[in-house]
Amino acid sequence: MALKNVKKILQALPKPIIEEFPLFVLTLVIASIEALRLLHGCIVAHYGLNVWIQAFRFISIATTISYLYAALTYYTKKRIIVSRIIRVICYAIPIILFITNTFLRLNFGLPLNPSYILILGETNTREASDFLSTFLLSKNGAITSVILLVICITCYVAEKYKPIFLKLTHKKWIGSSICCLSIPFLINGFYSISKITTIFQVNSLKQLDIWGGAKYL
Repeated sequence: MALKNVKKILQALPKPIIEEFPLFVLTLVIASIEALRLLHGCIVAHYGLNVWIQAFRFISIATTISYLYAALTYYTKKRIIVSRIIRVICYAIPIILFITNTFLRLNFGLPLNPSYILILGETNTREASDFLSTFLLSKNGAITSVILLVICITCYVAEKYKPIFLKLTHKKWIGSSICCLSIPFLINGFYSISKITTIFQVNSLKQLDIWGGAKYL
């Protein structure tokens, strides 16, 4: 009985990825850019084992989040309107985070991190307005807008030609391969996310420094 249940789980595991392949892949790529940058450094600069582990953890988190997006869309597909709304949201969240991250890197040389959120909470309306007028209308702001346009067009084309991708993903060996590859990333991803959620207990920059120095990060 237990083996039958395990078999059912393993058969169901890759279904959201197979049926929502464009959504899964695009959100995974968008969410993994920083991890891929870190992984490139590991290969080129021969970073230590700790950095390799960190890269694996980041990719695992991106894989898990992308899988949850795909699962949400897949299991609500019978409700067409709800499914479409969820699909738009699942595309929008990683795109917004990626564009924000790109904008911050281009203008300040640093990626999106929790300290920005704390600083934003201490910023008044006038300061926010001055910031937007100064940076959004700059050269880097224009570059960010072009990147956003390219990403949106790519997502639209991928969804429009989704049936072509499904013809490939419906092959039996692909489902088995996806299942085998996904399991270690999903296990590590769920574990890492459970640790990261402790950030909601942070109330100051000092506490943020302590949280950032925790061994599990």
